[in-house]
Amino acid sequence: MTAKKLDVNEVVLKIGHKVEDLATNPDRIPFGSGDLRKSIQTTLVGKGVATVGSNLPYARAVHDGRPAITIVPNVRKNPPYGYRRHKNPKKAALKFKVGGQTMFRKKVRQGPRKGKPFLREAVEELQKQGYDWLLEDLARKYGKELIKDLPEKIHLDMDF
Repeated sequence: MTAKKLDVNEVVLKIGHKVEDLATNPDRIPFGSGDLRKSIQTTLVGKGVATVGSNLPYARAVHDGRPAITIVPNVRKNPPYGYRRHKNPKKAALKFKVGGQTMFRKKVRQGPRKGKPFLREAVEELQKQGYDWLLEDLARKYGKELIKDLPEKIHLDMDF
């Protein structure tokens, strides 16, 4: 009987999915519409390398926080649907609803927001837990001898 060769991509995907599960825990990730939580994905990017993250433009601001910002209409980049009566940026306004009431403003200031580092917390929790869950699963498939020194070879890079 020949020994199976350990599939490195399988190992990194299992670790990535575990980080994804820990990060998307409802107690850890901020919940508004649920879009951020649903957008967290594990992707294999190379041999033995996987990433866990989101493609939403506001994901980094939620994770890391952001300074105070002023929002103004951008007529050229974001024209409204349909015909625009004017092309004068000075006449453009932001339109939004607050408490069921429609409001128009030339600019809106939002204060700074503290970050909620849900991915970083998930990686730190996984490192504290260890990899026993992974070793048990892989031992059934590959045998204990092949995976005995695996935990020393695992490196989680937190490039946020």
